[in-house]
Amino acid sequence: MSSFAESKTSLTPLSTSTTPSNSTFYRASFARPPSISLDLFKDSSTAMKKGITRNPFAHHDSSSQNPKPNCKCEYSRHKLPECADCQLQSIPPEQIAKEEEWIKQIQQEDASHQDQHMAMVHACGVTIEWLLAFTFDHNCWHRPTWWVNRHIIKEATRHNRRRYMDLDEMKQYKRPATVFMSHCWGATWGDMVLAACHGARFGRVVWIDLFAVRQWPGNQADIAFRNLVNKCDAFIVSVSPVHGLKEFIASHRVRDVYFNSNKGKSAKRNLPIFRLWCNVEITAAAYNKIPIVIKGGKATKEDDNITYSYDTNCIGDLMENLTHMIDVEASMFRSDRLRP
Repeated sequence: MSSFAESKTSLTPLSTSTTPSNSTFYRASFARPPSISLDLFKDSSTAMKKGITRNPFAHHDSSSQNPKPNCKCEYSRHKLPECADCQLQSIPPEQIAKEEEWIKQIQQEDASHQDQHMAMVHACGVTIEWLLAFTFDHNCWHRPTWWVNRHIIKEATRHNRRRYMDLDEMKQYKRPATVFMSHCWGATWGDMVLAACHGARFGRVVWIDLFAVRQWPGNQADIAFRNLVNKCDAFIVSVSPVHGLKEFIASHRVRDVYFNSNKGKSAKRNLPIFRLWCNVEITAAAYNKIPIVIKGGKATKEDDNITYSYDTNCIGDLMENLTHMIDVEASMFRSDRLRP
């Protein structure tokens, strides 16, 4: 694992410029970049709010004492009869037929530019200024990544099944990515965002699956992206803090007891080394000799209520613990249940 070629000769506060003439870099605190229009995510935010109102089951807080509403069973998983929200075999036949038509249409479209497909997906990178604005405007800093996918990405693309960066209002902002972001869907979205931004050169372009990959059945061409890693200059793995692993665990027995507990099982959903997709991505970067950066930290709101900082001290000995816990054969597939 190594750092990549962005020599931090100077560190400056947040600037409105995304293409400065001299070398400028972000520090650890971030406000919403004024360079991104305040209206850019208006439609996306509206779709998010309408979706939560329309199907409150998918937004229900499991810790709430209020009764859980019935699921509307609107979206299929990749197993079409299975609902993406309640995960029951509850999708009606007529809806499955519509999904099959969508799959056929998506696959035909992707096959029409098969030779250029990965280049096209690679070009769906976003600047970190855009990424910060997206996160501020949707107020999703402390949401898990699966929530961002379900309530923002899916709601914004439900009528046309596009990639998020292929939406009409987003096309002008997509760029060929220089940094590939690897992260867990069970971990906190804001932690990944600031792992991408912390210490970055202004204008860095990152590749994030939620924006570049269709989040709908039929997206097989998009998710075969191992070769896409080779198109990037660097690879960042985002690691969020985990309760129970902040202090160093020297004993194999104590470690096994922890991971067999409910807290330990939950932790596995939030740590890259226990997720099969993350391990595949890391292996692809290593095979292609792409510099790999492992970043651990947490997005924390400052007292001014408008700034977020990347706290790298909160993880304690987590990284040291993880060096003794890598077991690729035992890693879990991304479709494993992420929600509580």
